[in-house]
Amino acid sequence: MKSLLSIIFISSVFLTFSQEHLSPVLFSKNQQQKEYSTQRGVTITDFEIDTLSLPFVDDFSSNKIKSYSQDTSLVDYTLNLAYDYSFDSSFLTSFTSLQAGDTSYTLNWNSLNEEFDTIAQTPVEIISYNNNVYPALPIDTVYYWNAFTLRTDSLGVTDTTFLVLNDTVWNNDINEFLTILDDESVWMDENSLSVYVNNDFPVNPPSLGVATFDAIDEYGQLNDDASTFVFYADELTSKPIDLSGKGINDSIVLSFYYQPQGIGEFPSSKDSLILEFKSPEKGWTWQWSDEGDSYNNFVTENGTSFKQVFIMIEDSVWLQKGFQFRFHNLASLAGNLEASWSSNADHWHIDYVVLDEKRDTANLEVEDVCFTESPKSIFIDYTQVPFLHYANRNQEILKDSLYNIGVNNSSIASPKNVTYNLNIYEDAASFFQAGNYTINMDQDAFFNFFGELDGLSLNSLESDSTKFYIEHSLATDANDLKDNDTLVFEQILKQAYAYDDGTAEAGYGISSNGGKVALAFNSIQDGYDTLQAIQIYFNQTINNANVQAFKLSVWQGNGVEPSELLYQSENLSPEYSSNNNTYVTYLLDTTIMVGGEFYIGWEQNHEELLNVGFDLNADLNGKLMYSIAATGGTWSNSSFTGALMMRPIIGDEYVAPASVITKNTVEKNHLLLYPNPVSNLLNIQVQGNSSYRVFNSVGQLLISGEINEQHQLDVNTWSKGMYFFQSISNGNIQTERFIVE
Repeated sequence: MKSLLSIIFISSVFLTFSQEHLSPVLFSKNQQQKEYSTQRGVTITDFEIDTLSLPFVDDFSSNKIKSYSQDTSLVDYTLNLAYDYSFDSSFLTSFTSLQAGDTSYTLNWNSLNEEFDTIAQTPVEIISYNNNVYPALPIDTVYYWNAFTLRTDSLGVTDTTFLVLNDTVWNNDINEFLTILDDESVWMDENSLSVYVNNDFPVNPPSLGVATFDAIDEYGQLNDDASTFVFYADELTSKPIDLSGKGINDSIVLSFYYQPQGIGEFPSSKDSLILEFKSPEKGWTWQWSDEGDSYNNFVTENGTSFKQVFIMIEDSVWLQKGFQFRFHNLASLAGNLEASWSSNADHWHIDYVVLDEKRDTANLEVEDVCFTESPKSIFIDYTQVPFLHYANRNQEILKDSLYNIGVNNSSIASPKNVTYNLNIYEDAASFFQAGNYTINMDQDAFFNFFGELDGLSLNSLESDSTKFYIEHSLATDANDLKDNDTLVFEQILKQAYAYDDGTAEAGYGISSNGGKVALAFNSIQDGYDTLQAIQIYFNQTINNANVQAFKLSVWQGNGVEPSELLYQSENLSPEYSSNNNTYVTYLLDTTIMVGGEFYIGWEQNHEELLNVGFDLNADLNGKLMYSIAATGGTWSNSSFTGALMMRPIIGDEYVAPASVITKNTVEKNHLLLYPNPVSNLLNIQVQGNSSYRVFNSVGQLLISGEINEQHQLDVNTWSKGMYFFQSISNGNIQTERFIVE
């Protein structure tokens, strides 16, 4: 029988710690829907693609892949009509004149020779834009002549008797296409969207953000061709680039940095990352590739986390208008993985893609000082806390300082002068400057930029929820890239406690029948509050193999581990959100009062992994515990560093959006309170034996005890107001309100 605690990690090598092991996980990417034209003669939707000029630069600190949204209500989108032909570089709005596909002539009468002079008519250049994928790119250029051969007599009169009709060619199809004001986009095509622009998977990148290649598509699903054999996986294709008029002396160089694996799964030696070129004269042609390897081997061999590659472009076949380049990877799935454990594989990361002229091949460093890490929460333990809890204890949960790592990637040996700022604000009226100083950064040096938070008190202008914006910025040289010198973290305060950053780099589960998982939270508010719902992010797996039953559970903590079971649902099952890295919310059908240390988690009656999202970039210690049958049900600390992606929803009634999953969880405990309102004796009836607790309106525990079917409480001396009576029996909890008057 299996009784293993498993974290589904991006690695084809299983790492085992006592009862725990690591294995691959599927994660979702950004989804951008698009529709391409597939018919002619009807109104269809296409998208405009523009041609770029040098320089081409992308450090992936922002997403510069072409947007294909069809939401025409957005102000940045314009609906246009695309016609199939252009004339002298102008689009034709109609094409009604007949045109000939071969040379036509004008016959002018020559009275001296008494014969007709034959003069070839001037052709018209017709450029066809009827491209189903890229409607604004020409797919063909042809020449047409006037469709009639004309005979003009000695008096200059055309004799229509001699008109000759040649081949008739015209097209009146009209397409709709959407243009977006995306001057920043440099990548295109449907396959580009399967590349994941992120800062979660690389190790020590040269700048903030990379493009990650793996084995899944833009919807977080395995590639259709995915198997244990090598298959064509992700692709990232540049927009067309104008290299016309360039030559060898222009020293045109394409450079980029790359890294295998990172904190993901390492590509095997049969996998590879590939670079190809294309021009209007020549199809996709191999230029460079590297076979897969582990991150550790890569660093040992190259002495760096990211290796730079540069390629001179000298062949005239590439020096044309319409030049393109693309990266793609070949991947293969591990053959020894259980379906509920794995899916994704073979990670590569690229950064700082630069194509420009007049580059010094002896020194291709990118002139840039930038951040290399994502910004962090301002709270000591959490990334999110409930608004009302924060309002009562705001200074006690704030960090003493914040930091972010920067690097000087300059090729210049002398230090660079850099000014760092850390600003925190809710809006323009609430502004706190936590850091402002200037340093000299040496070449290739990393630096921890610190902002001291002494005296910070974030008092919100709102009453129930808000966002604070934590902005790190660098003032650098004018020629440095600017996309990567400003970071903003949105500090959300609403109803959730959260440890994670919202992105799953792995998945977590236990393969033990009767196993339990519990994640600890410590309320920052004195007393008790109501637990309304629990949010969970589930990774999708091969054939949805992790859609297995579980019982949502809540425990009171004793300072060491889960103790009293406060709540347990009937059987539920994992649900997937339609959007990437979006939680599913399970609403509780009874009010649960929690305070101090409490745990949320699940119990399962099977050996499959639920594959709950796991944030590997969080650093928690002792918060995640598990219990399996093989150890007699005792609780143990997880061996893995990271944050399980579960969040309790605390406070007033939770208003669930339409997409929220709602489950009926437990059978009612047949709790009856009367009279209500009450001024003297409160009569209590339950079914069987129960324990009970009574809370006041601010969540303070007033009294607790045991009930055997009937009980009375004397409330004669209690203050007037609302109270909560909670009965607990066999893990089933029911809470009712009563009024003392």
